[in-house]
Amino acid sequence: LSGNVNATVGTVTITADSAAQDTAADTDGAITRASGTVTAATATLSAATGIGGSGTIEVNLTTLTSAAVSGTGSIDISDTAGGLTVTNATTSNGGITLAAVGGTLSVAAATAGTGGNMLYTADEIELTGAANSIVGTGTITLRPETVGQNIEVAGTGGTAALDLTAAELGKLANGFSGITIGRADGTGLVTVNAVTFNDPITI
Repeated sequence: LSGNVNATVGTVTITADSAAQDTAADTDGAITRASGTVTAATATLSAATGIGGSGTIEVNLTTLTSAAVSGTGSIDISDTAGGLTVTNATTSNGGITLAAVGGTLSVAAATAGTGGNMLYTADEIELTGAANSIVGTGTITLRPETVGQNIEVAGTGGTAALDLTAAELGKLANGFSGITIGRADGTGLVTVNAVTFNDPITI
């Protein structure tokens, strides 16, 4: 991707299945970004060897319907204009990094294959899918964008903090090598209520 891709109404679909199909926007079956932003109501991204592997794909979307990597490679997507809703993000062998700058990150389902790590960054993160809909065997980190953002774990939700209710935490399938909530450089207040985790937890 070099330059902006805009669709005021409808869906942007970008596919990079193999090296034989490479264009300026993808290399060796990957979707990469030199500059520019994908702007649309919805978008579907699929690639053989990575989405944003050499630099975050910047988007301005209402909904990312699907982001899928079929081979070895990661997903790295950031919405630069507010909230982002992700219906499904899947890798076969790689990590998943999702961010919403200045807004809410909502994720319904995600699977990181073969030990890939997940990193979700936003001042509000909502896990909206079914129980066990966030799946992986690597680590998962849920952290605020703002260093000073407060965090509430297993509360009732609806506060100005990054709320992760017990119901949302139940979307994390058993099997992660570690769960981290918060940032190493965070300065906000962290409130932890009674909750059970199935995997090692760092707060």
